[in-house]
Amino acid sequence: MIFALKAGELLHLNEFKADGKHLMELREKTIVILSPKAWGVDSPARQLYARFLARRGNRVYFVNPPSQFNSVTPQAEEENLFVVDYRLPKPILGLWGKSSEASQAKRILKLLGRPIDLLFSFHCCAFGDLSIFGAQKAIFYLEEWQEKPEHAKAIMQSADLVLALSSPLLASLPEGRAKKMRFEHALHPAFVTAEKRSERIRANTQFTTGRLRCGYVGNLQNEFIAKELFQQLVRQHPTVEFHMIGPFVKNSNLALEGNKTWEDPFVEYLMGAPNVRMYGSLMRKRMTELVQTMDFFLVCYDSDQFADKVANPQKILEYLSTGNLVVASPTQDYKDRQNLLVMADRLEDMPEQFAKSLKKVERLNSPELRAKRMAFAQQFQYEQQLEKIAQFLD
Repeated sequence: MIFALKAGELLHLNEFKADGKHLMELREKTIVILSPKAWGVDSPARQLYARFLARRGNRVYFVNPPSQFNSVTPQAEEENLFVVDYRLPKPILGLWGKSSEASQAKRILKLLGRPIDLLFSFHCCAFGDLSIFGAQKAIFYLEEWQEKPEHAKAIMQSADLVLALSSPLLASLPEGRAKKMRFEHALHPAFVTAEKRSERIRANTQFTTGRLRCGYVGNLQNEFIAKELFQQLVRQHPTVEFHMIGPFVKNSNLALEGNKTWEDPFVEYLMGAPNVRMYGSLMRKRMTELVQTMDFFLVCYDSDQFADKVANPQKILEYLSTGNLVVASPTQDYKDRQNLLVMADRLEDMPEQFAKSLKKVERLNSPELRAKRMAFAQQFQYEQQLEKIAQFLD
C-alpha cells in the first residue's frame, strides 16, 4: 500500500511504524460521519466504520443526507452510535431555498450540541470545505469521483487526510495541505466469520462429481463487465459450474407498476446456460457462506475501456479471504500482487489464462498459497484499517 505525505514523497505502509502513543487514537472522541445515503440495512463501509468507531468508546454521529425533519436517534444495536437527520430551509414562494454548505453545517452542529474531534466524510458531492465543521481533524474517503475540480481543491485544502481507494483516484487528486494515500477496501467481518466455519460449510454442501465451481459475486447489470468475454468463458468450459451471486434484474422502462425485467442479452444468456446457476441477491451471511464452497473465483471486467474504474474492485479482497484461487482480468492495483492471484496481462489473453488455470487448480489452491491469500486479506479488517488511519493522522 502506498501513500503520499507531500508532493513527490511516497512510502509503503508496511514500512511505516508509529512511535509512542497516537495523538489521535480514535478512542473517546466525538466523531461525525457524513454519508451520501441514509442509514440502512446493507452495511456499506461507512456504516461499519461507524459501528467499529463506536465500539472503541467514541461518540459517533452518522449524518444522513437532508430530509424532512431534525433528529438525533440512538441506534439500539450499538452503544454510542447516533443517526442524525437534518432539514433544509423552509420553502420560499413554494420553492426550496438554496442552502449553502455553511448553513447546513450550522444546522448539523446545532443538533449535535458539542464540538467535533474528528470529521469523517464519505460524501463525494457535498461539503467541499470541511473546515466549516470546526473539527480538530478531518478525513475524506474517496470511493468514486464526480467531475467537480473546485470541489476536489476545496477538500485537499481543508482535510487533514484523504483516503483514495485506487491508484487512479489517488492520481486524480490535486495538491493541497492534506496528506493523501491509497487505501484498501476493508474486509467485511462476515467473510472472516464464514472462513472460520468453511470446513463445516463444505461438509454440509452437495457437490456435483468432477466439476469445478467458479464463483462470481456482483451486480450482473454492471456496465464494466466484459460481457462477451464472460459468455465465451462459460461456453468454452461446459464442465465448470459458474455460480453467480448478485442482482441481475433492473426496473423496466416500460413497467409502470414497478415490475422488473433483466432486459439484457448477457443476463438472458446466463439464465439459459446449463452450467450457470443464478442466485440473485442474497443476505450477506448466506453469500459469505456460499463463497466458501467455491474452488476458484472470476473477475471479468473490460479493463481496456474502464481501466481506471476497475483498478481495485472490492470483490478481489473478498475472494482472497477464502484462500482460493482468483482468475482476473487486468487489474491495475493488483499488478504488483500477482503472487496472490492469476491475472491476464491483456484482456484478450483472458481465455488462455483461464484455461491454463483450470488445469492446475489443485496446485494453485495449495495450503501454502491459500494461507498467503488469507493472511493478505485479513490485514484489512476494520480494526486494522482504523489503526492505520490513526497512524496517518499523526
